[in-house]
Amino acid sequence: MDKKYFFFDIDGTLTFNRGLSVSPHTMECLERLRENGHEVFIASGRLQTDVADMARRFGIDSFVADGGNSVTLHHQILFMHPLPHAECIDFLEQLERKQVPWGVIMKNERFRYARDERIRDLTSGSFLTNVIDPAFDFHEVPQFFKIFVGCTAENQHRIDFGALPVVRFNENCIYIEPEDKSLGIRALMQALDAPLKDVVVFGDGTNDIKMFRKEWFSVAMGNARPALKEKADYITADCDQDGIFQACQHFGWI
Repeated sequence: MDKKYFFFDIDGTLTFNRGLSVSPHTMECLERLRENGHEVFIASGRLQTDVADMARRFGIDSFVADGGNSVTLHHQILFMHPLPHAECIDFLEQLERKQVPWGVIMKNERFRYARDERIRDLTSGSFLTNVIDPAFDFHEVPQFFKIFVGCTAENQHRIDFGALPVVRFNENCIYIEPEDKSLGIRALMQALDAPLKDVVVFGDGTNDIKMFRKEWFSVAMGNARPALKEKADYITADCDQDGIFQACQHFGWI
């Protein structure tokens, strides 16, 4: 059996119930993949420190985080690129003019800084500590890793996002965060000196679309967005119905 390099998204793929639940068969599958000589990684849009904690839960020491903008190999960060700084400053100035609530992550820490208390409710459900300070000056921030925008779908047209990457979190909030996990996968595979043809990716969300590429094999969860299923090489069962286990068994990887 050829050695494969598996990259799993977290929310809606490895885990369900907002990352709180994992199927026992999924944990068993990851262990059996390793026993069969394969490599197991995570590819997530979450912040690097958040993914690091989750990776330890699965016994994983290498992963792609920040939507492809960071790579960690054997617990060491190879790189962690922020969002384009000048564009972020211009964008936040626009949000201020339009009185749109916002929050930012400016360090590899689970703290979201904001001026407006409204951002707390608009992004409920995320695993972050809010620091609300009306005097917070984003002009003094040297780097941005994520921006949170309080914006409904019907009001989204009021905002000019320019070239910044946009991911809708819920009906009331948009994330500005990197969304090309394939960049991190390529970098990690290069660091391992391993061929791209042996990559297998699993995902479910719109931020996984750029990760589903022809250079490797792509598996969409049964609960995946329709646009992702259209790009998939194979569609498995839902994440809470042992979709990962089913696919890996189907192809003889375990």
